Amino acid sequence: MKKSLKIILPLILVCVLIGAIVLWMLNTDNPTETPGETTGNVANTTDEVHTHVFGAWDVVQDATCTENGAKERTCSCGEVERESIPATGHAAVVDPAVSSTCTVEGKTEGSHCSACGAVITAQNLLPLIEHTYDDDKDTSCNVCGFVRLVTCRHTRTEALPAVAATCTASGLTEGKKCSDCGVVLTEQSAVPPTDHTPTVVKGYDATCTKTGLTDGKKCSVCGRELETAVTIPMKPHQYANDADTTCDKCGFVRDVACAHKNTTAIPGKAATCTEAGLTEGKKCTACGEILTEQTLISKLGHVEVIDSAVPATCTAGGKTEGKHCSRCSEVLISQTDTPALGHVEVIDSAVPATCTAGGKTEGKHCSRCSDVLISQTDTPALGHDYVNNVCTRCGDSLKQTSEGLKYTKYTLNNKVSYSVTGMGTCADTDVVIPSTYNGLPVTSIGYSAFSYCTGLTSIEIPNSVTSIGDWAFYECISLTSIEIPNSVTSIGEKAFEYCTGLTSIEIPNSVTSIGDSAFSGCFGLTRIEIPNSVLSIGEYAFSDCSRLTSIEIPNSVMSIGDSAFSGCFGLTRIEIPNSVTSIGNAAFYGCTGLTSVTIGNSVTSIGYSAFGACTGLTSVTFKNPTRWYIAGSPYATSGTSVDLSDPAAAALYLRLTYSSYYWKRA
Repeated sequence: MKKSLKIILPLILVCVLIGAIVLWMLNTDNPTETPGETTGNVANTTDEVHTHVFGAWDVVQDATCTENGAKERTCSCGEVERESIPATGHAAVVDPAVSSTCTVEGKTEGSHCSACGAVITAQNLLPLIEHTYDDDKDTSCNVCGFVRLVTCRHTRTEALPAVAATCTASGLTEGKKCSDCGVVLTEQSAVPPTDHTPTVVKGYDATCTKTGLTDGKKCSVCGRELETAVTIPMKPHQYANDADTTCDKCGFVRDVACAHKNTTAIPGKAATCTEAGLTEGKKCTACGEILTEQTLISKLGHVEVIDSAVPATCTAGGKTEGKHCSRCSEVLISQTDTPALGHVEVIDSAVPATCTAGGKTEGKHCSRCSDVLISQTDTPALGHDYVNNVCTRCGDSLKQTSEGLKYTKYTLNNKVSYSVTGMGTCADTDVVIPSTYNGLPVTSIGYSAFSYCTGLTSIEIPNSVTSIGDWAFYECISLTSIEIPNSVTSIGEKAFEYCTGLTSIEIPNSVTSIGDSAFSGCFGLTRIEIPNSVLSIGEYAFSDCSRLTSIEIPNSVMSIGDSAFSGCFGLTRIEIPNSVTSIGNAAFYGCTGLTSVTIGNSVTSIGYSAFGACTGLTSVTFKNPTRWYIAGSPYATSGTSVDLSDPAAAALYLRLTYSSYYWKRA
């Protein structure tokens, strides 16, 4: 006990001494302090009240244009007094208006703060003014030299003379064309040929000494022979009786005793379209008496065939309707040439380029034949013109790219670029990937770059990226939206597997392949568009996307991988395009909502259980249902033939009866 007291008592004396020194120092620092005042909230032993004496103000937070600042001062007792410093307000600087020209858009007057750079009054774009030309025909702008395309106004015209119809050719009505550009403004119509004007060409009778000639006909206008005169054979001599030897008509003396033993044929003549014919006759070579008289054969007449009219086009002339005979090939009505019509020019208006989309120059096409007369040329996108983070052209606000992302430099085809390979120190939930890093382009999202980033809700990918690597966004369960730019050509394996928050996604038409399990297990996905640039759909690519209700497979896809759509309960209808040649094992296994399938005519193999357990499937239509067989091995070259012409039977075979077989078409 005594030993303890020896230790405690000196300590108490030291504490009392220290307290006395502190009180003395306080009294020394505050000589004006009066008895009874307090120091802070603690009363001294004499009940004195302390009066604060503060030092100079110290600025602890600077005021900005929009936010208050703060200043503090301190009393010797330690009490701190704090006051706010009012915001300074913007220091407005006028951004002068810029007049539009015919090539550069102008801007309205605006203003910004010279201190913080914030836009106070945004400058709006003013439309381009029109180009200035001397007259309607002038093609060069007097201000900028722009050369425009001038469409002819057809102010000077000339007649296309009428062509009178004749009895052998069609005519044409009068037309009209432009004297400057040659375009036919009023087409000429065909006028039917007139009728021939027939006149009789008199013949003469045959006698017993010479042949005759029937009456013929010809057109008095064109001179065409309308009906050919036919030779009438000589008539037999006429005698009073059988014993008479002298012809009553010509005095010919015959030999009565001639027995007409030697005879000769009088040649006949075949009838033609325009001439009558003659039968064969016979006469005696000794006495010359006609034994068998020739008779006339009627002319055949023409067999008319229409030579169809040929419509004139913009660049080639046409023909009117004509006629010819199919038997003798004589032209009955000549076809008349009609002139080419010429193009009807229509201006294809220029499309101004914007910050994000390219434009087109002005062009021309023909409204009659659709030929492109002057092609439109693509013009590049202008790109954003950011001033104080606001684009002066379109008003777009510049998004701040995410900082702290992890990058890896790599070289491909002698080109150096960066790949995003991880979140690094970035804590953003809405990630914006920059298009460049350290002055080099960012061209890919690497293996497992954002996998298991469960807090990631959205990501913006720049159009410098060409590939999304394997496992890139694996199990990003909070990811609800992503826009894949049209620079991306490939989506890797498991790239978006188990991104259960995604409801829809649009794949750009630059993508050619969708990797294995790329969207597997995306339970929230209800809609997806596959572009016609995709050539193959990988294994399990969309498996277990149970809310997916429809999907259109484009006519570019050639193969559908194993289990590509297995477990997609929401699908009701599938059409396999003609481009597909193979459907993998279990490709649509367990799609219980599927009721109808159409299979294109190029499919030659269907894998094991491709439509197995599709309990609702009632119709499978094969566009090429012949030469199919089933086999127990994928390598078999022959098997049991199956008739797939009935859609109901085919559905039963695929989902149940022969579902465990491999299907081939020979």
